[in-house]
Amino acid sequence: PLLDSLLLLGAQPLLLCFLRGAVWAHELRVVGLPARHAFTGAAPFHSPACQHGLLLADSAGLVRVCALEPHPRESRPTKYDSDWPLSKMLLKGTPHGVVLLPADRAIAVAVSVREQRLDEAMPSEELTEAERAALDEEETRRAARPPPPRWREAYSVRLLDAESWATEASYALREDEWVMCMRLLPLRDAATRAVTHRLVVGTAIQQGEDRMCCGRLLILA
Repeated sequence: PLLDSLLLLGAQPLLLCFLRGAVWAHELRVVGLPARHAFTGAAPFHSPACQHGLLLADSAGLVRVCALEPHPRESRPTKYDSDWPLSKMLLKGTPHGVVLLPADRAIAVAVSVREQRLDEAMPSEELTEAERAALDEEETRRAARPPPPRWREAYSVRLLDAESWATEASYALREDEWVMCMRLLPLRDAATRAVTHRLVVGTAIQQGEDRMCCGRLLILA
């Protein structure tokens, strides 16, 4: 994916990508490189076991095999025409929050999907023959029109694998319940006094201005 690129060696190597009429600089971070060492040579190293790899030689005479991080299996190929390497995936909904769960190697995403309210659509009025005769032609056509559709946002919290971004689980919220906030918080067990991290989701149930707004605090393990 980096055909139009240039590698700058030194103590802090940079990968320059020439894309969309601009130059994008990406820092190459090599694990285990001493602070005073610098890279003095490089060569491409591409194989089925090492996709888009590089051979980097440092000033101490050591050679390291490096490779670009592969994109998650469920995402589109990584693009480098931005300030950060960018990977995208199709959620088929509107995201409202994202939380990284390091201990579970997962990502929690709050998503809403637009759905039609079939049960609450206003039905057309049933008119008697006498009432229909009293209406003029325009009013009769207006009464025969189907009611306009009504829509709602159906919210859910999805659990994605941190490496592949595949959906592992999904928790659907109640009808008219919206996600307002989502955080990873440390909670202390009252029995064992041990501290564990749990995903806490704050919600609000909104049913119009004529009803009182209420909500829930969900603790998901």
